[in-house]
Amino acid sequence: MNLPIDDPNQSLLHFLDRYCLSGISPGYAVMLKGPWGSGKTWFIEMYQEKLRAGGQKPLYVTLFGVSKPSDISDQLFAQIHPRLGSAKVQKTWALTKSLLKGTIKLDLDGDGKDDGTLQIAIPELEKWASTKGTILIFDDLERCGMPIVDFLGLINQFVEHDGYRVLVLANEEAKSIEHASGFVSIKEKVIGRTFQIKPNTPAALDHFLEEVSLRDAHAILNRERDEILAVFQRAEYDNLRQLRQAVLDFSDIWDCIYTQGLDEKTEFVRRLLNDVLTLSIEHRAGTLTVADIADLGMRDWSKFLMDKEDDSDEKTLSPKEQALKRHRFDQEPALALAASAYAEFFGQGNLSKSLAKECLESSHYLANKSTASWRRLWYLLSLTDEKFKEFSDDVLERLTSLEYVSNGELLHTVSILLSLASRGLIAQTKADMLAIAKSVVEELAVAGKLDLGSNGDRSGASDWDLSAFGLGFTDRETKEFREFFDYYRQQQSSARMKMLRQQASAWMPMLEADPEVWSKQLVRHGIEESLFAEDPVFAFVSAEHAAEMLHRVPAPTLEIVRRSLKERYAHPNESTKWKLDELPFLQKVYEHLTARVKSNGGPMSLSKYALETWFLPGLEMITNDLLTFQSQLAPKSQAGQ
Repeated sequence: MNLPIDDPNQSLLHFLDRYCLSGISPGYAVMLKGPWGSGKTWFIEMYQEKLRAGGQKPLYVTLFGVSKPSDISDQLFAQIHPRLGSAKVQKTWALTKSLLKGTIKLDLDGDGKDDGTLQIAIPELEKWASTKGTILIFDDLERCGMPIVDFLGLINQFVEHDGYRVLVLANEEAKSIEHASGFVSIKEKVIGRTFQIKPNTPAALDHFLEEVSLRDAHAILNRERDEILAVFQRAEYDNLRQLRQAVLDFSDIWDCIYTQGLDEKTEFVRRLLNDVLTLSIEHRAGTLTVADIADLGMRDWSKFLMDKEDDSDEKTLSPKEQALKRHRFDQEPALALAASAYAEFFGQGNLSKSLAKECLESSHYLANKSTASWRRLWYLLSLTDEKFKEFSDDVLERLTSLEYVSNGELLHTVSILLSLASRGLIAQTKADMLAIAKSVVEELAVAGKLDLGSNGDRSGASDWDLSAFGLGFTDRETKEFREFFDYYRQQQSSARMKMLRQQASAWMPMLEADPEVWSKQLVRHGIEESLFAEDPVFAFVSAEHAAEMLHRVPAPTLEIVRRSLKERYAHPNESTKWKLDELPFLQKVYEHLTARVKSNGGPMSLSKYALETWFLPGLEMITNDLLTFQSQLAPKSQAGQ
């Protein structure tokens, strides 16, 4: 164990050498303490290597899960004599080990009776293997399932009566130790010296890098070793477990995104490393949740400017805000990947190929001539005057030429231009820009180019109002942007209803031709796109015609319709109020079907039986549930008036 000159535990290591190698029994145990993640286990692993190299025989016992003395003896026995301690031998010979009790009982024929007893007390371990120079090491005292006072009594036997050197690793700040009755008094008798383990971060990092030596990210991590240490020190947790996990997280996310030549993009790689290490450490420290990570994408340069103007030293920061400030994440939000990518990675443990590809294509650090001008403008503070003029002119030209058709691109473009206008950075005023933007939407609608969005875009959910492509809309809280946003959504809704009216007539006949396909358009199945899953399509369908069709379809088709309607109208809530637009249709269908059933006096058939017994009662239940929901909404709407 070669020690660097600046090793923070150098003096401790010299003491341990004297303690473990002295020819005179010290008669006491040594406690090595430190908080969780401070590197106690890693330190003792390195020290064991040194002891073995010098001919010593350390025996290591983890106290995690230990509930009785025999659990300790099992671990010791397995190390003293690996063959007898192996699971295979134990299963075959039914060994019952009791080192601490002083015996090993052997049941050779499996009849449940002792066929022999070997007297092997702890001081007599030489009968099984030479124990000269043996040092006993007990880790995780705070996780011991035995009463800690009882465990220390065993330690006292080892050091006082048997003459062994004993090292105990513990986190004394843990509640299991703090609240242990009698711990302080017996510790004074058994533990002669107590030392605080200091994290040896550089040495630990070298070890962690060696663990990922075969991973694709190893060369980057090794090259950026100083940057890794800087991020870790900036976090101020001194938790080596967090550092190790951060190294592994970077290795994992690099595997998810790597493409040929990406490692040569130095600026991108360094920002990615900073992002992943920071988010990994703070996430595992509990200061940043997955939702907090996703919210990083909600920031934009306009918010950054306002924060700078309101930068007050008197402001009390939350732990999350303190963490962001420590790592300068409260500055301009130029992340290597979109915040949504980091949220997916830390939330699900992986990054999908599609999102990884999208993030690389849109990364600020990988921008090229093909990168959209509005994306370049989103990172406003990284532009020169010349580039700003070039990109802002290009964005305005493309907007008025109706090139921005997709929902996200249009909203980003308008939000950026409105923000630039409000700051006098372009020739147009806010009013001018708002009028231009509305005119563009009108022209897109007339040309049939207006993006109707996917089903999830039209419920008014806040996520869709705030961002797209993992980037927050600039100045999204201003009056002008909200006015444009509401106008745009109204136009989308009108265009959507027009589309529904056109497609409904072509969709309903599919009920008889292919009821399964008909159902898939009505209710979303998995990730498949469904045309009408969140739209009031039945508001444009003739109830009389639908009742006539339902009256003549066979029982299997009725069952498909019944299941689909039940799923469609389950759990109505504020975000699905559009279901009430279909209530009149459902009520009329029920009335028409009921009248047809009563007027049809012919013989009973399976389809007629299904209609009367299953379908109509189910439809009545659905309409009643919607009526109840409607009555619950009424007081809320009145209160808001």
